[in-house]
Amino acid sequence: GRNRLVAVGAPLSFRAKVAGGVKGAGTRINWSFGDGGAAFGPEPTHIYYFPGSYIVLASADQEGEQAIARVAVEVIQPQAEIGEVGFSPRPYVQIVNNSSRELNLGYWQIRANGKSLALPPDTLIAAQKKIYLPLDPSKISLAGAPSLELLYPNNQIAATKSFAVAKFSPEVWRDLQSKLDKLSALITARLNSQ
Repeated sequence: GRNRLVAVGAPLSFRAKVAGGVKGAGTRINWSFGDGGAAFGPEPTHIYYFPGSYIVLASADQEGEQAIARVAVEVIQPQAEIGEVGFSPRPYVQIVNNSSRELNLGYWQIRANGKSLALPPDTLIAAQKKIYLPLDPSKISLAGAPSLELLYPNNQIAATKSFAVAKFSPEVWRDLQSKLDKLSALITARLNSQ
């Protein structure tokens, strides 16, 4: 099969299709994922927890006939962050890939106010690029959220964007109030002179 690229913690699905002499209901397919993990059957899913290069072997056996296939898997530690969060023309979040490799955000989640939105399989970001994801307010709301989180498929936090309320010192508040008072007086004077 084709070589695969996956992020740490993301589920990766495999499929073996047996053709030729080794086929049928009695065919047994064994998988070795190169990290000590194994599975049986034609369509297993595996999660890699550490970056690295792995060789996956699928071996099929039926009544003494055997076939073996292999595929290389490159597991990377993603370097994603939440960029902009906006509300116009509709709520959105910008995800930035700071890696030199393409990043697949399939099965990652965006979470705010305790609700999560799962990204569909094969949501890709090119190396050193960003994408904008619209947020459906009926599924996830940013209203009143103290932060927005980007989660790996294993629910670990990949990135957080906080929505901190600006805090000003008393001096800044006094200066701001003074400017507002002057502006208010100027507007009142102009209105009275008309």
